[in-house]
Amino acid sequence: MDHIALVLEHLSKIELLILLPLAVLGGMVIGAIPGLTSTMAVGVLLPFTLFLDPLTGVLILVGIGKGSLFGGSISVILMNVPGTPAAACTVIDGYPLAQKGQAGRAIETALWASFIGDLMSVVALVLLAGWLASFGQKFGPKEFFALILLSLTVITALSQSGLLRGICGGMLGLLLGTVGLDLVNATPRFVFGSDNLAEGIPFLPLLIGLFALPDIIEHYMSKARDLKPHVIDKTRYTRADFRKTLPTILKGSAIGITMGAIPGIGATASTFISYAEAKRSSPDRAEFGKGALSGVAAAESANSGTKAATLIPLLALGVPGDVITAILLGAFYFHGLTPGAAAVSAKTCPLSMLSISRCSYRVFAF
Repeated sequence: MDHIALVLEHLSKIELLILLPLAVLGGMVIGAIPGLTSTMAVGVLLPFTLFLDPLTGVLILVGIGKGSLFGGSISVILMNVPGTPAAACTVIDGYPLAQKGQAGRAIETALWASFIGDLMSVVALVLLAGWLASFGQKFGPKEFFALILLSLTVITALSQSGLLRGICGGMLGLLLGTVGLDLVNATPRFVFGSDNLAEGIPFLPLLIGLFALPDIIEHYMSKARDLKPHVIDKTRYTRADFRKTLPTILKGSAIGITMGAIPGIGATASTFISYAEAKRSSPDRAEFGKGALSGVAAAESANSGTKAATLIPLLALGVPGDVITAILLGAFYFHGLTPGAAAVSAKTCPLSMLSISRCSYRVFAF
């Protein structure tokens, strides 16, 4: 009860009620613009939050990161361009729905899936932080190798053009991943004398090139210059759609929470694993790749579930779950907060405050 009273006291601050919704809205805009990443936004705004109350400053950064996940699905569904790497899996079914004139229905599906996925991950953050953090800490080299192998096998499930093409695409991806400095000896590989390739090929520009450029080239190579935009009808995300996609949303949220509790995994891998599982078990799996609502729900629930779960190892053990939580760790230190085992047992534990506040701004986004 003391924690709840403390949370309500902080939520009643006028600056928090104003800045937190603006942070979520700003994160959605950043996520919807291809090329702008939530990591860049959080890193740029970090110095400005140092002049605010510690809780307000940290929650603004969390709000930007969380809002950008849903914002990334907007550009994917409408333009076939991933706004964030975590939205790369949403494009498989989101854009085909827009081509059918059901963009609004797809965006509402992504919104509901994101809301439920985030809510479930918040509950896990409050109730299961210690257990999930200890589970993530048990992952060693063998477990990470098995997880990477599982991610590679997902390529087979996601391949729409046959097993051979899926394997070739995966091998090409592995080859592109070798570009840059070797992680062990720091020797350059396939950089061709360019310092810009020393850190490897950036993931987001690669995604934009893979998904956006083909449409641009097809448009200008087409003989029909009077191409008409897709007609957006008035179809909405109905209760029947909700009942149909709810099992997929719950399953994707659970996968996202589990993957987020493991440091270093992130939302991108969890979305593909969730999508592959949904394609295997969903009743409408024949529609996957052609505009299935379950495909959108699986991807969006997983990435939203992952985002809150990455705070579990940060708050429980002081270990960042992904790049954004690594920046948040610096924000904690700047504000004089020390996340970890000592903080979890302390009376002024920020865990409950962060969690319940996350519910408030997610309801605003909804």
